[in-house]
Order: sequence, then C-alpha cells, then structure tokens
Amino acid sequence: MILKLQSEGVPVDRYQMNSHPQAFLNNAEVMRLVREKQMAALPITVVRGPRQIGKTTLLNQIIDDLLTQGVAPKRIFRVQFDELPELEKVAQPILDLAWWYGDNILGKSFHQAAKDGEQALLFLNEVQNLPAWAPQLKNLVDQHPVRVVVTGSPTTLVKQPSTSATRRAPRPWTA
Repeated sequence: MILKLQSEGVPVDRYQMNSHPQAFLNNAEVMRLVREKQMAALPITVVRGPRQIGKTTLLNQIIDDLLTQGVAPKRIFRVQFDELPELEKVAQPILDLAWWYGDNILGKSFHQAAKDGEQALLFLNEVQNLPAWAPQLKNLVDQHPVRVVVTGSPTTLVKQPSTSATRRAPRPWTA
C-alpha cells in the first residue's frame, strides 16, 4: 500500500524497525529527525516492523517529545486501531475519526488550524487492521494539510510495487 500511495504521487517515507528497538527509543537524534525533518517535510510517515519491536513505544515517545517541545496537546490525535474492533463496521474510520477530531478537539477545520499555525498531527497505530486504510489516508492528506504517522506490520503495509513508477523511493530506517 505504501508503494501504491507513492505511485499516486503522495509523498510517503517508511522506516523499518529491525531487531534493535533501543537504537530508536530514548534517542534524541531520532526524535529530532522525526520532529524537525520527517514530519515537517512529508504528509505521511510510516513506521513498520515485526510485532513487539517497539513501534508503539516509539510513537508514544514521538508524541511525548512533541509535547515537551511545546506542541499544544489538542494538535495531537492518536488512535490505536488494534483495540477498536468495532471500527471494522465503519465504512471510513480514518476519515470519520479525523473529522470528529477536527470538529470536537481542534474546534476548526484542518485548513484553518494550519493557517493558524496549529497543524494537526495524527498518529495511527496498527493501521493495517483496517480494511481500505490506504485510500482513506490518501484522501485525508490530499484534501487536508495534516501530518500523519502510521505504524503497522510490514507484510500488510507494503505490497508488491504497482506497474507505475514511484515518485520517491522509500528510505528504510533500520537499527
């Protein structure tokens, strides 16, 4: 799916966590890279790796780092998709949750929030548990000025490349 998003022109980078999660966790340079380079440059960042490698911990540490750096809590929205099985019944759970967040937490549209210097930062953990998550994610970042970090297992996040060339080659992030 990452390659499909890339082939459709959506800038996406992916990072592969391997067998050494401590190379990422509690690493100030990784936090700086994610905060200042990655999230500022691309609308979607994908962190993938095997089960129990530390993806969720890394996601939580990125959020903690953003809060420590003074990012307003209302700008951060985190959803744990493996703990919400009822979302499988919702046609567009990513979009529905994003719009709920904009209306009820931000209190304004994503465009207005970005214009006000309060761009929304969405953290979607275990997104591979949702059917058709990639088209929803593409729609969200194509239509709204948000930054999204997603995590998931490599086998379901990345499929074989499509026939169209990708706009940007993925850069693996390995420990």
